[in-house]
Amino acid sequence: MQRILVLIIHISLISTVNSVRQEIYSTAIPSDEGIHLYFSGILEDAEKSLDRILDEDPVSINISMAIHQRVILTEDEARFYAARGVETPVPDVLGPYKILSDGLKRFAINQQIFLKSIELLQADRENSLAYINASMAFMNMRLAMEEINDSIGGIEGIELWNGSQVLKFDVSGIRAKFVDLGDLMEYYGSLMGEFERGGIVVAVSDTNPILYQNVTIMVFAKKCN
Repeated sequence: MQRILVLIIHISLISTVNSVRQEIYSTAIPSDEGIHLYFSGILEDAEKSLDRILDEDPVSINISMAIHQRVILTEDEARFYAARGVETPVPDVLGPYKILSDGLKRFAINQQIFLKSIELLQADRENSLAYINASMAFMNMRLAMEEINDSIGGIEGIELWNGSQVLKFDVSGIRAKFVDLGDLMEYYGSLMGEFERGGIVVAVSDTNPILYQNVTIMVFAKKCN
């Protein structure tokens, strides 16, 4: 597999627009245009992932996993070049994109668990395992929504440069889809309400955390009569 950051770094180091072959390298105009273009593509893929999620399409898992792997690969490449003294804004841009990819993957996976569990509950209201799975999936989707929301704000605040021109990411599309995602979660909440029962359900943000990784624990409890 070709190293994807080679192109990004080359474009970020010099402006290729109207460049002159004999131009002195040290006087070239710095540009982050390539980085902006690359991550704008990831943002577009994230919107496609949300479209599938809103349609409750299982394909959303494949799309979100592909985005996540792309971000992880980019992070590995950034470390590779940083270790060799190549400095670019890529590491600064990666932060919110990594949160976004984590949130999309978490939501897509847990959405399918939730839908399957609700289907089982509709067939058998006394299916305790299905209720627990639905409750945990619902809470993990809420955690995912927090991640996605935080990432949108982070991406919106990124500033890259093409000479003296500031380059911003257009988050209007994904922000609009996030509003629709909130409406979908309200609907899922109403589905959970149909099967509500007493007890405590505990969900964690990652059941297989790595060393020193932050883990969020959510507890759902309803008073028993």
